[in-house]
Parts: sequence; C-alpha cells; structure tokens
Amino acid sequence: MPKCKNNLEGNLSIVFWKVIDRLIREGRFSGLNMASPFFTGYTFHDKAPILLRIINWDK
Repeated sequence: MPKCKNNLEGNLSIVFWKVIDRLIREGRFSGLNMASPFFTGYTFHDKAPILLRIINWDK
C-alpha cells in the first residue's frame, strides 16, 4: 500500500504543478502585489510544504 500512496502523491504533484503553471500563464497572479521571487505551493497533510518559486519579471 505505501507504493500506491507514493504514486498517488506523485501524480497529484504533477497535477498541482500544471495547475499552478496554467494560473501563471493566464495571468491570475497579476492582480497581486508580488515580490520577486514570489512563492506558491501546496502540501500533503503529513509532509513538508512544496513551494514553487515564480520569478516576477517586469513586462
């Protein structure tokens, strides 16, 4: 059973990564007052947080 849990967490990590990537591409964070780098992330209930760093380049 632990292997199945690891596969589920791995697959969910990919989904979360793609969702956050899509939010960035669609400019959903543009209304926020962000520093550079800006961090967003997720966590599983018994694990350390997983953070994604967004480099906030001026356009």
